[in-house]
Amino acid sequence: MPTGDLERKLVVYEWRCPDDPPSFDRLTAANALARLPDDGTRKCPRGAFAADVLLADEGTLTTPTQVVVLRLRDYDNRPYMRRPGGVPSPVVIARDADIVDASHGLIWGDNIAAFALGGYGPPPSYLGDFLFERIGQSVVFDPLFDRTLIQRLQQLRGIRALEVRIRNSHAIQGVQDAQLGPFSGLFRHFQGQSDEVVLTQQLRLPSRGRGARRAILTSVRPEDVLAMASEADRLYDTFLVTGINAEGRIEHIDLVNERLHTSVRLPRSRRGGHYTDDTATFAALTQARAELEADGRLQQAATSRATGT
Repeated sequence: MPTGDLERKLVVYEWRCPDDPPSFDRLTAANALARLPDDGTRKCPRGAFAADVLLADEGTLTTPTQVVVLRLRDYDNRPYMRRPGGVPSPVVIARDADIVDASHGLIWGDNIAAFALGGYGPPPSYLGDFLFERIGQSVVFDPLFDRTLIQRLQQLRGIRALEVRIRNSHAIQGVQDAQLGPFSGLFRHFQGQSDEVVLTQQLRLPSRGRGARRAILTSVRPEDVLAMASEADRLYDTFLVTGINAEGRIEHIDLVNERLHTSVRLPRSRRGGHYTDDTATFAALTQARAELEADGRLQQAATSRATGT
C-alpha cells in the first residue's frame, strides 16, 4: 500500500495563441489528442527526455480539459538503483518502456489553466511543445503573478543582483532566441552543449565600499527583467532579483516561487510511486482556482506581458 501524501504546487497560468490567426482551439486539440496513436511515433523528443500527453477528459464548453503531461526517459536513459551493500545497477524496464514523471493540468475555455507541479514533473511548456509537434496547434502558458509583484518590479530604481539557474542547453538556447538585451550574452558560449548542462549565473555588485548600497547594475534594466519574467516558468529553475525600490530600500523578488499558486499535499496513487491520485489532483486544481477567484487574487493577477513589456 502507498504511504504518505505528496506535496504539489498548484500554479495558475493564462494561456494564449502565440500566432495570428490563432492556431489553438482547446476542444479541437483535445479531440485530436484522443485520436493520436499510442505507439512509438507518439513521443516528442526533448534532448535526453521526451514529452507525451495523456488525455483524461476532453472537456466541454463549460468544463475544463484534463491532461496529464509526461516527461519520459527511455531504456537507454533509465536511472540506476542500489540496495544497501550492493552495487548500482540500472532500473529494470522493458526496452519499449519509459520512466515517467507527471504533471496534471486543467485547461479552461476562458484562457485560464492550472497545473500541479512538483517532484520531477514537467512544466506546461512540455504540453505546448507536444501539441505543436504532434497536432500542429500552438499555445503558450504565461505564468500569472500577483499584480503587486509586477508593480514592485516596475517601480525598482535599479537592479543590484540577479541569480538564474537553467537546467539544460535547450533552455539556454531559448534565452538566446528571446534576445533579452544584455542577458543573452551570458549564455552564448553554452550553445550546442550537452542537454545535461546546468548553468547557474550570478550578477551582483559588491556589498561593501563607498556608495555600494546605492549602486546598481547600469546595463540591466527592470524592463529587461520583466521581459524575462514571462519566460520564468519555461526556462528557469531559479530566478532571483535584488533591486532598489523608490524608497531606497533593498527589494528581493523570486520570480519562480512567487507565481500565483497554492500549495497542497495530495494522496499518492494507489499504485504507489511518486505519482498523485488522478481524481484527487484534478479536484484540487479546480478547488485552487475557486479559492483564488473567491479572494480576488486571480482577477487581479497579471502577466509580464500585460504590463506592456
